[in-house]
Amino acid sequence: MKKIIYVVLLMFLSSSSFCVAKRYVVFFAETSDISNVVVDKILLSNRFCMNVPVNDAVNIPENLEELISYGKIEAALSFNPEPVLPIFAMLSNVELSKSQRHRIFEEYVVNNLTRFESNTNKGNSCVFLNCAEMSYDVLYYFARLKLSWINVDNLEENARGAYVVDGITIFSLYKDFPYNQTDVMKWLESKPEDIIPVLLTKKHLQNVMLMEYLITTFDNSKYIYPATPMYVSKVKSDLLQQKTVNFKQVAINKMIMDKLFSAANLIVNYTNTSNFKEYVYNNARSELIYLCNYNLLKDVSSGVSNGKRMFDAAYDNIYRLLGAFELVENKISESYVYSDKKNISISSNKQTSVELISDGISIYNDGLLKSIQVIARDNNIKINFSFKDDKWDDNIAFIDFYIDLNNIDGAGSTSLLSGVNGFLTTESGWEYSLRIYKDKAVLYKYSSDGASYVSNLIVDGDASILIPQKYIRGNPSRWGYQSIAIAENNGKKVVIDFLNQSDKTKDEILSATPFLISAVRH
Repeated sequence: MKKIIYVVLLMFLSSSSFCVAKRYVVFFAETSDISNVVVDKILLSNRFCMNVPVNDAVNIPENLEELISYGKIEAALSFNPEPVLPIFAMLSNVELSKSQRHRIFEEYVVNNLTRFESNTNKGNSCVFLNCAEMSYDVLYYFARLKLSWINVDNLEENARGAYVVDGITIFSLYKDFPYNQTDVMKWLESKPEDIIPVLLTKKHLQNVMLMEYLITTFDNSKYIYPATPMYVSKVKSDLLQQKTVNFKQVAINKMIMDKLFSAANLIVNYTNTSNFKEYVYNNARSELIYLCNYNLLKDVSSGVSNGKRMFDAAYDNIYRLLGAFELVENKISESYVYSDKKNISISSNKQTSVELISDGISIYNDGLLKSIQVIARDNNIKINFSFKDDKWDDNIAFIDFYIDLNNIDGAGSTSLLSGVNGFLTTESGWEYSLRIYKDKAVLYKYSSDGASYVSNLIVDGDASILIPQKYIRGNPSRWGYQSIAIAENNGKKVVIDFLNQSDKTKDEILSATPFLISAVRH
């Protein structure tokens, strides 16, 4: 049966509908997570090629490096996080700026492109968008940056194909490519374009039989070829459609736009203050990028309660980060409670140290939190705390413990758990966290809705917690950690100890507004 399908398809590909001229299928992978079986098949292929998205902060997967070096895979920048670009651009001028500090939009885009070109050794940049909403203003900007191509989703009349607009190639992808081998012929026959851009979803890429079928089929085709977007843009530009295209307007209500403009203006104005601090600016900008996330804006516009809650939380975080400086400058009392209040103080300013141990890591801290061990053993992640006086200090109401799995700028949450004012630095965002009491612990996981409850856990002894590996897997020695001990005074939560590998003392960190700390790691 399989041989019959191949023969019929090859007859179809050689038929009159494909014999007039060569046509090209441009495959865009939704993810770089491709199995080694498929990778090996592509490596042995004579023709098959596709585009794969790569985040600038993540190295190219090892199993794809050889394919990229042979030109069988073309890497494209994938923004992470990815704002809705037309909305994000509206918040600041997209014109090239000659000032020392760039506009928010330009700075975000250029920094991503620069890191991508450095990581991939590519001179010609290209961008793959998961949420490919576009406008002429943004397209003009990318054309001025000499971007080779970009994909779009919001062409009017749902036009599909490849176009050249203002000197830049745009691909409007077909997103209904069949999952069954028997449907591929009929699908191809229905497409009239010379350039057929196709999205291969994760479901496609993980279907080994389908991928082997596509690779073999296009290796033997005489009239339709797979091609990379760059090849089409540079070599087959004569096949690009030249007609005028229009973009559907990205709809968003006025109340949301007013809040976005307010937050953006606050950030821009902050860059001109005498108290400008790069790390505070980066955190505020990260929150603004999150506010422009497609799914979040969609939920807020639709009145989804979780979306509204997350939008308001991120919006408030920007004002907590930057508005706090304005309060200090105007001599208004601070809204944050620090550990030097109410006769509770940091007992030591010595740096935290981290050492590798069998199956994990050991953190040594000269304070109320004396040491923390994190090890993987017996299908659990085990966390052991020890304290200054060898027992849980009576001043400690609870301990918040944060786990950063990847050390990627912009990944995870930078906000501390509910009730504690402060932030982690952008490269220290947590994926998992624990709120630990003397008799129980609560495990949370970061999601688009914020801190999502996972499970209650038992606390043995003074503070020993087992997290089943069905919740967290991996090597603890590669993760980053932060632990914050909290006391309560007259209903206010007070930081009384935390981990610190920075050049600053704990007192200096606590005296700054806002309270901002990094994860510690080996």
